[in-house]
Amino acid sequence: MSISEKQMIANQLNALLSTGPTTAAGKAASSGNARKHNIFSKDKLINGETQEEYDEFEAELLAELNPETPMEWILAEKCVCTAWRMRRLNAYEVHVITTLPQGEKLTDEILKLSLYDMRMTNNLLKFKRALRELKAERAQEQIYLQRLEAAEKRREAIAAQREQAQMQQTAGEPSAASPTQTQPPEPYPAPTQTEATPPTEEESLVPYALFSKPPAAKPNRTPNGFVFS
Repeated sequence: MSISEKQMIANQLNALLSTGPTTAAGKAASSGNARKHNIFSKDKLINGETQEEYDEFEAELLAELNPETPMEWILAEKCVCTAWRMRRLNAYEVHVITTLPQGEKLTDEILKLSLYDMRMTNNLLKFKRALRELKAERAQEQIYLQRLEAAEKRREAIAAQREQAQMQQTAGEPSAASPTQTQPPEPYPAPTQTEATPPTEEESLVPYALFSKPPAAKPNRTPNGFVFS
């Protein structure tokens, strides 16, 4: 069924009159029309929650988690956000139990909320475990750096001791450039020549043959080679 031109114009004019809220407050209110429980809302705060309560809750958790590095802060903020949603879930669960009548719809809603709670609990434990591992790695790195620094200090101390010992050893030895310490070597003593002492008067009266050994007697040999005395 085709629409006449007049009907089309009328629909367009009616659409101009129903544009929705135009103010900021109206737009903020209409943005939550499709929400049911607001558990996974992107907004940090929803109806019934105050900034003071959130700040106090966040300060307590951050003091317990004690993040220091940027990555630790990211994981800590995820823990805070997840824990705040778990708190919101518990409040909504109490609202459901008190408002919905007993029946199948209430049971289905409670089962759904239990699944949400289990999922968020697992996420919270995962974030805390990752944060704990980062802290352990950082502690190990600090211990390693401290050991390296201590080893470097020990090496420097040993090098200083060796240098000081070398300086003391050099100061105790005679220096080759100092004229006061250089002395010419003493000459070796010349060999002494023993002069022959002249014979005494008594020795001069004694024939020389008395002081010399007699010549050895030659054996008597015959022409045939026999020896006889």
